[in-house]
Amino acid sequence: MNNNLENILFLFLIILIGFLAKKTRLVSDQARPVLSQFVLNVAMPFLILDSMMFDYDPQMLKNSMTILGIAIVVYAVAILISELSPRLWKLPPSHMASYHFGMVLPNTGFLGLPLLRVTYGAEAAFYGTMIHLVFIALNWTYGVYVFTRDEGSEVKLKDLINPSILSLFLGFLLFLLPIRLPNIVLRTISSMSHTASPLTMFIIGMMLTEIRFKELFMSLKPVILALYRNVLFPLAVYFVLKSLHFSGPLLYVPTVIFGMPVAANTAIFAQGYGKDYQTATKVVLVSTVLALLTIPLLVEFVGMG
Repeated sequence: MNNNLENILFLFLIILIGFLAKKTRLVSDQARPVLSQFVLNVAMPFLILDSMMFDYDPQMLKNSMTILGIAIVVYAVAILISELSPRLWKLPPSHMASYHFGMVLPNTGFLGLPLLRVTYGAEAAFYGTMIHLVFIALNWTYGVYVFTRDEGSEVKLKDLINPSILSLFLGFLLFLLPIRLPNIVLRTISSMSHTASPLTMFIIGMMLTEIRFKELFMSLKPVILALYRNVLFPLAVYFVLKSLHFSGPLLYVPTVIFGMPVAANTAIFAQGYGKDYQTATKVVLVSTVLALLTIPLLVEFVGMG
């Protein structure tokens, strides 16, 4: 068994543990929101910080700026496709907002960075933070816009400031400067960061217990969106980058992270801004369930290339 497949199976075994723990009531219904909050506000910032604990390397700096540029272009194309798509979906505005969000924003932080870390190592996660930086900016600008465009709400600067973005800037500053943190601090950062991946998969396993699988795939449009998000879009990214002679992390990091399922924030934003929460939840869950199949296949495909 090759390392990539073994790492993917490792993550899916933790998903199974989360599923069984919730199904057998070893953990309560109240555990998931608490664990989710911990991952988003504590474990994920430490993962980002730990992923950037490298000594300054001009080639890594060049690669990270290249991936940042790739991310900006790819997200711009994703927004353009999203804004041209309503006629194809033929959905009411309260539903269409979730589809706009899902077409543009994959689950880069909650799933993408931990997956890169486990599958390709810390350097890949370092590059992945560049894509996550753009995600955070778009999450609180374009993401808010699609849910509030009919209300004229404005995005507030404070919405762009959160633990993940602060740890990203701190990590990049430490990468650029000749500063060496004490070993005890590095060990603490590393230990906290290693909680992100297993807890993320455990939470996904808990989420799967809440799904009625018979009802989940009865509607075709969420499945089409999931196939676009999980398969078609990352493959397009891969072949375009490949044709431009990108290779190594400049090829597999964008391809894999843009192949993540629809961001969980889709459902959170829909509920918070008074849109159709059920549609948003179905979109997230269909894409996430499909990702159990598409992520291993995508990782294997990129490895073959």
